[in-house]
Amino acid sequence: MIEVELNWISLLLMSGALASVHLWFPWFDVRFAQGTSFWMGLIGGVAAGYAILYLLPKIARITAKVVGLDPEAEMAFLDLRMYFLMLLGMVSYLVMLHLDTGKARFSYLAIGFDYGVHGAYSLLLGYVFVEMASEKYEINALVGLVFGLHLLGMNHVLRAIRTTGFDSSARWAYFLLVLAGSVLGLTTELPELFVHSMTAFLAGIILVFVISEELPLKYPGRVPWFLLGALLFVLVVWIITQFDPRMAY
Repeated sequence: MIEVELNWISLLLMSGALASVHLWFPWFDVRFAQGTSFWMGLIGGVAAGYAILYLLPKIARITAKVVGLDPEAEMAFLDLRMYFLMLLGMVSYLVMLHLDTGKARFSYLAIGFDYGVHGAYSLLLGYVFVEMASEKYEINALVGLVFGLHLLGMNHVLRAIRTTGFDSSARWAYFLLVLAGSVLGLTTELPELFVHSMTAFLAGIILVFVISEELPLKYPGRVPWFLLGALLFVLVVWIITQFDPRMAY
């Protein structure tokens, strides 16, 4: 639950704008198909900055806060349990890719994983957006912009493999999940262990996702836009920390 005094209506409106990315994304995806190298490169740069400059430091801070990291303690490697969860997320995503692309007997599990992870991430994103909320509406708008760009990349990959399901119903469910996450952030303080564990697990998936889908390794034309996206994220982080030092990981 947020600790600063904020206008609930304005926050919910911003959350609604973020959640609406799910609703209008099919329209956007179809019309920008020819400009994929441009916008996927830009989004990939933002996602890389998000993973490296936000998710990894956040996991480090969570770990230090939860366990204190005593290197001489017996079974000290278990202090890194948040990183184990992140590793589990990476492995789970790779297994899902195998089920998705192969002719495996249990390929239907990949469908549930695809939709389930995207739904859980949408819920968490709505919660984190409110949790990070600042008294400065400009800062909230910048955070919403970065999260929205990140959702574009996530949606692009999911829609590419699940077009029918995404267009017909999933995007509406994800829209509601982002809003539900924001309402939870405004009204309820979820157990830290749950939020931290979900963050670590999903961070592992995001890291593999960025490396396998959004780094411009196979598309040289994306490189300039990728660099621009990374620079954009760095600039946003700098602006946020300059104007609101309270914005912690």
